[in-house]
Amino acid sequence: RDKIAEKNKRYYQENKDKLAEKNKQYRQNLPSMIYEIQNTITKQIYVGQTSLGRVRWTMHKAKLRKGIHKNQKLQKSWNIWGEDAFCFNVVEELPPDLSPELLLEKETALILEHVSSGTRLYNVYAGNKKL
Repeated sequence: RDKIAEKNKRYYQENKDKLAEKNKQYRQNLPSMIYEIQNTITKQIYVGQTSLGRVRWTMHKAKLRKGIHKNQKLQKSWNIWGEDAFCFNVVEELPPDLSPELLLEKETALILEHVSSGTRLYNVYAGNKKL
C-alpha cells in the first residue's frame, strides 16, 4: 500500500504541469449554465450559475454531505430532508466562454423572477443585493 502511494505521489510530482494543463483544458470546455437545486418535497429552490457545468452540482453535494455548505438555509434543509429530496435542474446551458458578469446577470434575473412569483428560495442574495 505504501509503495503504491509513493508511486502515485512521484507520478503526480513528475507530471504536475502536464496534469494541470489537462485539467485546465477540460474545465475550459465545460458549459456555463444557470441551474436550480430544488427540494422536491418543499419545492424550495436554490438558483445558481457556474462556468463548471454539472461539476458544480458535485461540488454542492460534497459540501452539503460534509455539512459545510455556505448557504445555511440550504444546508439545514439538506440535513432535515436528506440527499434524495434534492434534484439539480439546468435552466439554461450557455457557451463556456460567457463572461462572469453576464452569468451573474442571468442568475439575478431568474432569482428576481422567482421572488416576484412567490417561489420560496434558499438564496439570500440576488446579485450583490440581500433579498
